[in-house]
Amino acid sequence: MTRGSRGALVLDEGAVTSVAAVRVDAVDTSGCGDAFLGALVERIAAGEPLVGAVRRAVLVGAYAATRRGAQSSYPTASDLDAWDAESGREVASAG
Repeated sequence: MTRGSRGALVLDEGAVTSVAAVRVDAVDTSGCGDAFLGALVERIAAGEPLVGAVRRAVLVGAYAATRRGAQSSYPTASDLDAWDAESGREVASAG
């Protein structure tokens, strides 16, 4: 369950895990939910455990909020990794 600025909650095999939000200066939140969902599905399809997939999806949604537009704000994996390295944020496994 996404919780906006409070991150997300994950229920996996009976355990609830809270995934912290990534703090950013939002420019445009259009498409952030779609960015989150797309990243989540991609990571699950790649075989990543659910909590790790949600961590990556939270980061992708945060990245999208720092750019204008919907689809134009979605990062490539290398864009996300570079953004993360510059900021010191921890990126969940990219696969």
